[in-house]
Amino acid sequence: MAQVPPVKSPPKATLFQTVLDAFDDRERLYEWDRDGLFDPDMPESKKAMMFLFFHRYFDPPFDLPDFLHGAQVALDLVFHTMYSRDFFAAAASDDATSTFKSETLLESIMTRACVDSIKKEFIAYHADGYTQVALTQLDIHECSLHDVTISKDYEYLYMDVLYRTTEHLSMDKEGDDATTTDVRDSHCQLRYQTKMDNLDHLDWSIAQVFDH
Repeated sequence: MAQVPPVKSPPKATLFQTVLDAFDDRERLYEWDRDGLFDPDMPESKKAMMFLFFHRYFDPPFDLPDFLHGAQVALDLVFHTMYSRDFFAAAASDDATSTFKSETLLESIMTRACVDSIKKEFIAYHADGYTQVALTQLDIHECSLHDVTISKDYEYLYMDVLYRTTEHLSMDKEGDDATTTDVRDSHCQLRYQTKMDNLDHLDWSIAQVFDH
């Protein structure tokens, strides 16, 4: 759970007032829980601590359903972009001066390290002889809050989101006349970050991608 940050990102209320406000607002926490907005394996005590954190540092209190809706839209954008023909070409390119729209788009919503990590997967497809791997359908079955932490220097607030998905793929390979298909069930986790000193104006970006 998140550590308490220093004065540069002051709480919106005293701890005592935060507890009172969170208690009065507890029905919203119960609703989030009923709607499956938390990681299914998350202990009840951790859910309560996160709810207190949101009340202490956000005014008005943090809107978790809205955040997770945005996180679901972000995942859909990332998947459809990385499986595009343009990004497949970017992964195959040895020309450092070339610019690809898909790569530029991903860089606008995530760190360069995340983009490079994704590119490695598609470079491996090229090495295996694939000429195209396309996403024909993406099913997002679960999008839930997994964790809330703060960076060691207290500069960033991190929110980890857990996804459970099914990817429907079509793949073309050198030497194969027919397109093959594959259906993959997978879990992934994205870490979103925003500046702790500007929680009134959230500016989320993807800081890290975890595989499960």
